[in-house]
Parts: sequence; structure tokens; C-alpha cells
Amino acid sequence: MSFPEWGHSTNALYVPLRQWGWQCALMPACEVKEKSSFNGSLSFDEREKKRRERKKQMGQDKEDFIRLFRVDIDPRDAAGSFEVRHYADFIRDTRRASDGGLRDGDGITRVLRNAARDGRIIPVINRAWYGSQRVFRHYAPQD
Repeated sequence: MSFPEWGHSTNALYVPLRQWGWQCALMPACEVKEKSSFNGSLSFDEREKKRRERKKQMGQDKEDFIRLFRVDIDPRDAAGSFEVRHYADFIRDTRRASDGGLRDGDGITRVLRNAARDGRIIPVINRAWYGSQRVFRHYAPQD
């Protein structure tokens, strides 16, 4: 399954779930909203079915992220790591707090799993990912 429409954001952090080769978008919860717009081409039952499927997929993605996500960064290499900088910036931006010395993989893993568990971030997993396994962000185009 590729990223659904709610799995793209300029504020998301894209992280690998290396064990399975999947890519996961971590989205701030405030950006993932229930679709309330009326689509005249779908009946009420079809819209409800799509809503239930989306909710089920989001629940499965959350469970898989909490179970599979792990940051493996050697503490000696963390100070100069671009990955750690991406994680720290994302944590600072989404939690509105400093990175709090999150300079090791275990601390980053714990914070992001807890944020997903608490509903502050929404993991969206692309199970059909075929690109590189890296941490990255999409940046908004500058005018």
C-alpha cells in the first residue's frame, strides 16, 4: 500500500522501518483531519465504509510503528549525524519543546513511540516502498 492522501506533508518526517523495508511518514496529528467534505459521487454507505477502512488502516499503522520502529545510531556518531538532526528538529517542532538531549537512538525511539501512542503524531506506513532506507523531510517550495 502506498501513502494515502493523508500521508504527505511538508511537516512530516519520513523514517524507515528497516526490518521490513517499509517507509513511514510521521505526521503531526493536527494535520490529519477527518474528511468532512461531501462527495456527491459516493453514497452514504460508501463514505462510511471508506471512513472505517481509513480508521482501521491508521490503527494498524500505529500498532506496526510502535512495534517495529527503532533508531540504531551509535552514540559516538550521533553528534554529526544528519539523521539525529532530522529527528531532533521534528521532535522539537511537533512537541514544541527542546530536543532535551535526545542524542541516542534509544531516547529518540522512546519519544517517538510515546508520541504515536499518545496520538500526538500519526504514523502512515507505505508497505510497498521501494526507495532508499533513510530519514528525510520534504520541504515546501520557496517563492
